Amino acid sequence: MDRLSGAGWAGLYAVVAVCVLLFVPLGLGALGHRTRLVRWWPAVAVPAVVAMTLPRGWVAGLLCLPYLVACSAVPVLLRRDWLVAFAAACLPVAAAGLAAERAGYALLGFPPGILGLTAAHFHVAGFGAMLLLALTGEHRLLAPAGVAVVGLGFVVGGTTGDLIELLDR
Repeated sequence: MDRLSGAGWAGLYAVVAVCVLLFVPLGLGALGHRTRLVRWWPAVAVPAVVAMTLPRGWVAGLLCLPYLVACSAVPVLLRRDWLVAFAAACLPVAAAGLAAERAGYALLGFPPGILGLTAAHFHVAGFGAMLLLALTGEHRLLAPAGVAVVGLGFVVGGTTGDLIELLDR
C-alpha cells in the first residue's frame, strides 16, 4: 500500500505533524487541569515529527517511541465521560501506527502504508472528532456541525492530495 508518491507522503506527514504538534496538545488543554502534560508535550512530539523527515527504519521508529509512551498514558489520565475516554483511547492506536510505519514494520499484518493512513485517521477522526463531541457538553446539537467540519477537512485534504499527485506525475 505504498502507492503514494513523494508528494502524497509529504501531505500525509504534514497532516500527522499538525495533529501531533497542535491538535493533540490543544485538545488536551481544552479538557483543563492537565497543564503539565500539555507543557511537556513538545518533548515527545518533536522527535516524532523529526522521524517523519527521516527514511523508514529503526532510527525513525525509535524516535516515535516517546510519543507512543505519552499517548499510551493519556487514556489512563483522562478517565472522564465515555466520549473523552474513547477519544483518548484513539491516541495510542494513532501513535502505534505512526511508530510502526516509521520503523517500516508491518504491525498486525498491515503494511507500513496502511499504518501511515491509520495514524492520520485516528488522530483526526478518532481523537479530534470524539473530543469535539465530548467538549460540546450541553451544546450537543452543534457537535454534528463540528464533525462535518472535520469531515470536510478530510475531503479537502484528499482532493488536494489527489491533485498534488496528479500534478507530480
